[in-house]
Amino acid sequence: TPHAPHYAAAAAVMFRRLAGVGGGDVASDGPGSSGNNNSGPLDLVEEARRPFTDAVTAINGAVVYMDDGAGEAAHWACGAGFLFSLGAVNVLRLATSSSSSSSAGGGGGSDGGGGGGVAAVDVAGLPVEAGTPLVIFTTRLLQHAKADVLRC
Repeated sequence: TPHAPHYAAAAAVMFRRLAGVGGGDVASDGPGSSGNNNSGPLDLVEEARRPFTDAVTAINGAVVYMDDGAGEAAHWACGAGFLFSLGAVNVLRLATSSSSSSSAGGGGGSDGGGGGGVAAVDVAGLPVEAGTPLVIFTTRLLQHAKADVLRC
């Protein structure tokens, strides 16, 4: 393919940086990037957790809803236990109009809360207080997720 040399060169730079063997010419990834291009090897665990740690003030004390894509990313990046360590009251699946409600992996057997006006629950299965904040992670465009988000 015509792009193969470009991808091979980019992969070589990435692997050198991961191994800590130079790669200081790697450009910043934009907003949210640590900006430390010459700081040595890249910590993949830290980078995978960054979207969640950046939102720690919102997650602390909130019920966290995730669509399937965000739940998959969280599962492989850090797990529900990490989100609970950030102060999440519960981690629930953001039910879509074409899915049934269920936990996002580690939500303590709750019913998902996002479908049909069912109240959100904490990890013990008890209803959360009415004023408990919600944090919603979605991998879909908001115009496509709007109806599911509004059900929370």
